[in-house]
Amino acid sequence: MSTETGRLIAYAKATQAAAELTRIRKRALDSRDYLRRKGLWAGGNLPFGYQPVPVMVDGKIHYKLAQQRDYAHLLRTVAQRLKDGESLANIARDLNDRRILTWQDHLRTLPGPEGRKAKGAKGVQWHPSTIGRQFRKVSCIGQVAYVDKETGKTRVAELDGGDPVLFTDEPILTSEERAAVLAKIDERAGKPQRPRRSVSRLSGIARCGTCGGRMTVNRVTHKRSPHGQDRGGGPRGAAGAVPKTSRSRGEGG
Repeated sequence: MSTETGRLIAYAKATQAAAELTRIRKRALDSRDYLRRKGLWAGGNLPFGYQPVPVMVDGKIHYKLAQQRDYAHLLRTVAQRLKDGESLANIARDLNDRRILTWQDHLRTLPGPEGRKAKGAKGVQWHPSTIGRQFRKVSCIGQVAYVDKETGKTRVAELDGGDPVLFTDEPILTSEERAAVLAKIDERAGKPQRPRRSVSRLSGIARCGTCGGRMTVNRVTHKRSPHGQDRGGGPRGAAGAVPKTSRSRGEGG
């Protein structure tokens, strides 16, 4: 490197290495593009509800994706519950209560390639956004998506005629079913949230003069304390008790 000849040799070797790296990347991209256009699985994370199945294409073993029975059924069930008006939060809570593994944890229980030991589930919880995201992905209708290197956006792979490329012969949902589910999700997301009621200034401070219990605000019904007295400060119907028409009990309105 201290002589002109040495720097020239180093530059030539670096250029050769860069050119080889470019060729390797091009071969990898061409291979993925070939698999994508053939509707074959190019590897990576398995989409929700699918499993690889070996197929013979052009004299070589490749993989297509087929439905994984349990999770494909789960996705269809969740889709129907959403179309019936159930919320994502309620569905997530139900799946967690039933201790159903998330898709990520399910994949961790499967043995790795070449007989490698399974990693084991981590106990990841279902979340409303995680469930909703499965219907945003076109994989639920069997379409192949990829990231455009130039724009960085996710696009649906298309054939020369403009039709979407399918990686499976058995999509879990149809395009119409997916559209109906997304419409319900967007409808619920667009609903205004309930306004939060203001907190009483005496909350946590006021105490019952009879039993010493903490006084609370109840804007709906009268409740009785364990001592048989109204939390507003006296027995129900006794003099000085807060009337039923009041919106606040025991806190000055």
